[in-house]
Amino acid sequence: MRMGVATIAATGHLNAMTALARRLANRGHEATFISMPDGERAARDAGLRFESLCALEYPLGFADDVLRKQSALTGEEGLQFTMQALGSVSQAVLKSMPAILKKLKVDGMVIDNALYGASAAARLTRVPFATIFCTPILDLSGGMPPWQVSWPYEDSDAARQRNLAGVDAVLKLVEPVYRIQLEHLKRAGIQVDESDYEWVRSPLACITQVPAAFDFLGHHLPPHYHRTGPFHDGLGRAEVAFPWERLTGEPLIYASMGTVQNGLLEVFRIILQATERMGYQVVLSVGPNIAAEQLRTEVPSTIVVSKAPQLELLKLASLCVTHAGLNTTLEALAQGVPLVAIPITNDQPGVAARILASGSGLFVPLSQLTAEVLREMVDAVIANPAYRKRALALQSEIQSLDGLTMASKIIETAIASAARVS
Repeated sequence: MRMGVATIAATGHLNAMTALARRLANRGHEATFISMPDGERAARDAGLRFESLCALEYPLGFADDVLRKQSALTGEEGLQFTMQALGSVSQAVLKSMPAILKKLKVDGMVIDNALYGASAAARLTRVPFATIFCTPILDLSGGMPPWQVSWPYEDSDAARQRNLAGVDAVLKLVEPVYRIQLEHLKRAGIQVDESDYEWVRSPLACITQVPAAFDFLGHHLPPHYHRTGPFHDGLGRAEVAFPWERLTGEPLIYASMGTVQNGLLEVFRIILQATERMGYQVVLSVGPNIAAEQLRTEVPSTIVVSKAPQLELLKLASLCVTHAGLNTTLEALAQGVPLVAIPITNDQPGVAARILASGSGLFVPLSQLTAEVLREMVDAVIANPAYRKRALALQSEIQSLDGLTMASKIIETAIASAARVS
């Protein structure tokens, strides 16, 4: 089959979606990767054919400008900025994508849920599609806490009402974007149930990388929702320079605040104060918005870099200190590495809540972050073998699932069934 795989040009999404596109290609499908120009390098590194999306509206370098603005935002402000940035993409996608799908003559689409407008474009061109979540699922039923909060899972009427209020808060942010898509569909004579926000997702298959063993209970989700485990196999990424010769062989603590929330200098200072200790070596990746020279350390073995080969370092790590981005979290758990999380905004609180609930680590909200608090958590996770044991159990679960193959089979079945019906 001819498959289009579409996503936003953000590293965590590109890593997952290029891996999925490669797996589909390896299974004999003709896979084309579709994203903004800033996503082309990731596609080429993964050996994929690439189709540029919204090149006039979002030229090369645009993503870097957005990420610089977003890097120091926290909490509600960060969430609003993210949703507005993603929402502004919708019009451009609806303008550009239908022509791309007709040009490529795809049999089906694999669409990142964060690429607003793409599912409506697929509907406009009568192309069956699967929805991929590179975040935890926003459970519209209220059965699970929404991903923008760190609430624990509770099975009660009061919890469901609380959860629904949180879901409504997210939907209010994206309501204007949904309106734009609905207008396009109406003009084309395509009717959807506006009262049910499921219309923006695939009716065939919705897939999350969050494995069931790491997620909250979700028996209430529709049957076409699937948990497959993460989409990464250690291949298809650009090589990152790193001073491997500086590794001492001591147990390693790897720390990163990801590729989005990496503009908070004080957070990095606190991480160093909390993690540097006798008998351990620290590697801290700070991203492009803070110069490594701004973070001085008295410990010669500590390595501070702008960019690190994360997967390779996690294979050596005893602990990962993270912002609780889903990409980093699942990469750590895939290596059996326990975590200490500092969620900043967006879906990070929800991922952090799952880290705690799964027993694979601890988290501290940004509002409570001090060097003392973080040091206590790091010490607790290192000292208590239960965290490592639970992380290793999740590693075993992830390996047994083989998320890439599982997701590929689900997508193949869904698209093929739609073709038979049509």
